[in-house]
Amino acid sequence: MAIGKDVVKLVVPSLVSFMNKYREQEFGKNPQKYIKQSSDDVERQLKAIYR
Repeated sequence: MAIGKDVVKLVVPSLVSFMNKYREQEFGKNPQKYIKQSSDDVERQLKAIYR
């Protein structure tokens, strides 16, 4: 669906940017607490929702 593609185009680049920015900096004491999935996993889940 077109909506699913638009959601992926909006969310995934923002997530990648966030992860790249904070991966290099100290993101609290436990970054795994906040960053639990890769951008590929999130993209797959979004595509599954909008099938």
